[in-house]
Amino acid sequence: MGDRGLLRGVGIRGDGPARRTRRIAWMRERRWIAMGVVVAVVALVLDMLLAGVGHLLGGIVAPDHDMLYWLCSFTLATSAVASWSMFRFLICQGVSRRTIVTTQFAGNACIAAAVGAVLTVVAVVDIVVIRVPAWQIFVGRAEMIARYPYTLSWNPRYLSDEFGRTAVPMPRINWLVLTLAVFAFLMMAAMIGQTLGELAARLQVRGVLAALAVAFVVALLYGRLVPSGIRDTVDRLLAFMMGVYQRGVGMGRESAYSLWPLLGSMVVVSLLCGTASWLLIRRREVRPGIEAMA
Repeated sequence: MGDRGLLRGVGIRGDGPARRTRRIAWMRERRWIAMGVVVAVVALVLDMLLAGVGHLLGGIVAPDHDMLYWLCSFTLATSAVASWSMFRFLICQGVSRRTIVTTQFAGNACIAAAVGAVLTVVAVVDIVVIRVPAWQIFVGRAEMIARYPYTLSWNPRYLSDEFGRTAVPMPRINWLVLTLAVFAFLMMAAMIGQTLGELAARLQVRGVLAALAVAFVVALLYGRLVPSGIRDTVDRLLAFMMGVYQRGVGMGRESAYSLWPLLGSMVVVSLLCGTASWLLIRRREVRPGIEAMA
């Protein structure tokens, strides 16, 4: 009875070991979900303030309003830190590795959904209500997907094929499509972050520094070592994964947008990263010197 009273005192019911460990894992994950949402809101507020300053100064210091890439970076970092730091606490509480992976998967989905909803609400208020161009929140390709007239078509047409020119006024934003697109981008970023966090825990500090150095060198020499034909193929593949069909070369390249490749990429990336996280965490052990901050 004393143990059950103690569990109820911290919000955990005495309803079986498996269910208790899932509750413990979810209580820990909620902190990271809240942190991800707070970081996103703070980033949006700061961007709005900078945009306002830029507007008052005549656009001299107006920032780039493509918040989607910033939010993806923040989401990836939050998920990676959570994956790296939660293991010690949860494993010491008897939580299984499978529960840790699945709980963070659910937490990533919650972070992506919450941040996507916040960004959509801010965009609706900003574009529909405020209507100040210098303050508008642009979300990059997610907005283009939401504005494109054939975004829900399985075979989207290029605008130039129908109108004979590319400078065609885009329709209003489909807010549901915008929310789904932002969610897909953020979910992929979160799942990649989860895998990177597990990988960083396995590599330890020196291995992480070495991996970062190698990644920097590869990125620096990518344009010189990789032939232009291969780079173009990789760019088109990455664009397709983000819902962009491309044709042509150079300045004459045209784009058509579709939601379906983006959603499909989200499912594939989530499954691959979830599997990789499970394989990495299966043999992960607690290292007091490395994970003392968890």
